[in-house]
Amino acid sequence: MTRTPTRRSEALRLAALAREQGSFREAATRWIALAASDDPPPYAHLRAGACAVLSDHPGVMADAAEVVRAAEDGLERELLLFQLEFLRTPLERSMVRWRQAVERFGEPGEPRLRLHWAVCRAEAAWMVGDVATVLAVREQCGVDDESALAMAGRLRLFEAYAHWLLGNRESARTRIEPLRRTPPGRPERASAFNLLGQMSALAGDWRGAGRHFAEAAQAARAADAPIPGILAATWSGFVAMLGGRYSQARAHAEHALSHSADLGHRTFDPIAHATLAVVAAAAGRWDDTGHHLGEAQRFVGERVMPETVFCVAVAAAVCSRWRGDAPGILDALQPLDTPVIGDLTEAVGATWWLSLRAEASLATGDTAAVRRFLARTPDWTPLFLYPDTLTARLASGASSDTALAQARRALTASSENDFPLATLDLLDLLVELGARDAVTLGRRAANLRLRLGVVDERASARGLTVPPEARLTRRETECVTLAADGLMNSEIAQTLHLSVKTVEHHMSTALAKLGMRNRRDLRQLRG
Repeated sequence: MTRTPTRRSEALRLAALAREQGSFREAATRWIALAASDDPPPYAHLRAGACAVLSDHPGVMADAAEVVRAAEDGLERELLLFQLEFLRTPLERSMVRWRQAVERFGEPGEPRLRLHWAVCRAEAAWMVGDVATVLAVREQCGVDDESALAMAGRLRLFEAYAHWLLGNRESARTRIEPLRRTPPGRPERASAFNLLGQMSALAGDWRGAGRHFAEAAQAARAADAPIPGILAATWSGFVAMLGGRYSQARAHAEHALSHSADLGHRTFDPIAHATLAVVAAAAGRWDDTGHHLGEAQRFVGERVMPETVFCVAVAAAVCSRWRGDAPGILDALQPLDTPVIGDLTEAVGATWWLSLRAEASLATGDTAAVRRFLARTPDWTPLFLYPDTLTARLASGASSDTALAQARRALTASSENDFPLATLDLLDLLVELGARDAVTLGRRAANLRLRLGVVDERASARGLTVPPEARLTRRETECVTLAADGLMNSEIAQTLHLSVKTVEHHMSTALAKLGMRNRRDLRQLRG
């Protein structure tokens, strides 16, 4: 006669099965329910906590923390509480809990607990940028169950992060690769793509970074792991901002902030706020800029991760640049002068931000500083975002041919931007250098600006206004662009393969949207 499984034994079986299969959110939920039952298994509280940590889900982690507090006192209980609470509490309080646990219980001897202890030690060091300690932790995985392997993967991720911050990119990639190849549905896969994205972003490969963050977002959704998803959205916004794609940047950053607010997980908020500050500054919304910068700097004061400090400082400098405040640029970048942050940014290849320092130094007349900063700035400095760097390069003695080649690349890149406010300034300099072929590109960028309803300062100075509701269609934009180049309607029609009547219709509609009476106003706007 076979025994019918009891409700309790079936619940235990399902919880263990979910844990073995790597479905840590489901496993945590089941262990939490078992721990809260009338007859809880003695190990249910700790199993609930361990699975919740690996789930990367703030809500589940908060529920598990309540359960773990009821567990028997011991090192594992303290380690789990450290992991479950440190993202939701001030960093100093988390570190106090960590130190007290180590003082009370010492280092464990059991392999499973030793691995857990090592992961927590790396996690604590990671939060404060203590790279040496992260690297001192050795992976110790003597248990074959799936949760132990996942915990070992978490340690591998922290080690990869440390190698990256020391400039050992290949070592970092070697450690990430096994995590990147984990099956869909595992949180560590999303974390691996996120780290690859951060590595690409700070090294200036913003296209590659965007691809990695898209993969991370997809992996996070497949794993039902919100924390890697928030990180992916946050950094997607930041790299879109660096690439000049401001509407995309705003969408990603607002999504990240909304999601983090819902989940009570604010660790990555400073970068999202920094992104929105730049977007607001580029549009001249200075109240919004001040609000977002204030929020970013407030959060940084609570949780100092090196890459967060870097992103907020660069964003604040870019905001000062939009204001034309050269001393403000230098003040904003001061946090990057600290030995830890300065050494780390140099190691990861994030020296492109020095172009901002070069611009500010040029504005203050310090040409020696311009040369000093540009000597450490890579050739691919994003001129489409910081076109004044071109002027700085010329002032430092760069040849006009070199500057011209860089500017052409910058203008090509600027054609992908949806808010190229600075492109005309770059164009003016190019024309002075004799880059006649750049005129059409520059005018196309200027028309894109008109399409977004932005008032050009030079247009305003001439008494011409661009109504905020002005939104040109693609055909209207093409027609006014070619008209600004001096082409007649018949020539425009031939170029665009349209009838003259259709061109006349597009022209009149576009000019009306732009608040212009005739083509003369359009040419006047172009200068």
